[in-house]
Amino acid sequence: KLAAAGLVDGTGGGKYSPTAAVTRAQMAKFIVGAYEYVSDRTLSRSRNAFSDDDGNTLEPFINAAVAGGFVIGRESRYEPGAVVRRDAMASFLARPLDLLVAEGTTPPKQ
Repeated sequence: KLAAAGLVDGTGGGKYSPTAAVTRAQMAKFIVGAYEYVSDRTLSRSRNAFSDDDGNTLEPFINAAVAGGFVIGRESRYEPGAVVRRDAMASFLARPLDLLVAEGTTPPKQ
């Protein structure tokens, strides 16, 4: 279902690799795609937020994640190839969820 919705691409050759580590660039694609899918909004990808992601195929999603307020860099760098730690992933997931609730797209659980 995630692939059909365009939220994940897999790792090539028809494989998903669910036990593989997730990079910060991949995570940006996940959270931007999920936010845009649920909210039916498109985040701006135009601002070049970080210089260390230049040329990365997922740079537009990193820029969109910055525009949405979902990510911040580390000392002006994003480190797109770095593996996402569990605590960071929790923060990355919470920010778009908070925005969806604030926008009224997803009501808070009663």
